[in-house]
Amino acid sequence: MFTNADRAVLAGLLHRLPVKQLQQLLLLVRPDTILRWHRDLLKRRHAATCVPRRRGRPPTVRSIRTLVLRLASENASWGYRRVHGELANGYTNFQRGANGHLLRYTAGPTVIVATDDWGGSVASQPLAYQVGPDIDVFFRSTDNHLWNYRWSPTNGLTKTDWGAGATGGVSGFAYNGERHVFTPAADGKLRHWFQKPGQAPAFETWNGAPAADGTPSAFLTTDNRFEVFVRDTTNHLLWWEQPRTMSTAPAPVAFANAQTIYGDPTAVAVANQINVFARLAAGTGNGGKPIHRWYFTSTGPSSTISNVSWGGDALDQPTAVSWSTNEIWVYAESLDGHVWRWNGRSGNPTTVTFTQLPGATIFGPPSVHTDTGAQHYIFANGQNGNMHFWYWHYAGQSVWGDWGAGLGTP
Repeated sequence: MFTNADRAVLAGLLHRLPVKQLQQLLLLVRPDTILRWHRDLLKRRHAATCVPRRRGRPPTVRSIRTLVLRLASENASWGYRRVHGELANGYTNFQRGANGHLLRYTAGPTVIVATDDWGGSVASQPLAYQVGPDIDVFFRSTDNHLWNYRWSPTNGLTKTDWGAGATGGVSGFAYNGERHVFTPAADGKLRHWFQKPGQAPAFETWNGAPAADGTPSAFLTTDNRFEVFVRDTTNHLLWWEQPRTMSTAPAPVAFANAQTIYGDPTAVAVANQINVFARLAAGTGNGGKPIHRWYFTSTGPSSTISNVSWGGDALDQPTAVSWSTNEIWVYAESLDGHVWRWNGRSGNPTTVTFTQLPGATIFGPPSVHTDTGAQHYIFANGQNGNMHFWYWHYAGQSVWGDWGAGLGTP
């Protein structure tokens, strides 16, 4: 009687010999039996290595479990399908890397942070928005061309040169499948770039004299009016307001009694009120400047424009978001190098609160995204050369994280 150990030894020694040679040996078993023992040995080894260490589905990562519970508790009307959809979307931000390339940072349910290098020669802060299932990113290249990098689930990443003549930064929005971008132009005027579904990119010239290195702030109102604000060559505010369809090149409206501003503006609509924020050129040198707010209910050039100081010490261009409760939040790098948040209401323009966000110091303006208005996702270039991310909820929750290197240092 052969034991399992005997069978293993004989099978290991003899299985490589040809059958005819095995038949010439004096064995107590047939050659086919030796080969069968070898096959059984391999089956047992494979079965042993494939046994899972623990039964059932692998446990969910703690951070994902916490996120699911938070989404469910904050949105009681959501079902499991909506929660799953929110997780699948993840968070994405685009920045200019230290190598001059377009970098895509993504955080989702399967990875903590992934960084993709999309190449290019980026000279401005990228602008990104979603058009259907596609993600469109626009930037000015080092040779002053406007580029559109588009990622779609069907075609992957495509890169399109929209043409030469762009200067400064980019701003824009999507509407009904259309893509709209605004930049200062080499001819000293404002250029409106656009692409309609199924058509090639095109542009039209808007009159005015925006600063060549300025970054416009543009959005579309609920009644389909283009609102564009930009700093002009004398550091005053210019304002374009036009219907979505137009027959002539629009001219800007100069803000009445507008103060001299320091840097580019940001604008946001709250109900039927338009709010514009910029740093005033108060004080001396390149230190912190107070945030100033202009607000009005738009009736075209005859609008009565009010203004009030929100104070603070902002070092760079602010960015603003709003919520349906008439609340407005403004984010900017402050004099201490941290991200600060200004908060006020459209109906109570003089009451403002200031809050410093926790975490590392930054350089340059932060970018802010919001889904419901109650949740803010803030991205900024840290002074250590890493991408930094903050999540803030209206209920008071605030989380900060370091998303890794690639952006360069001051």
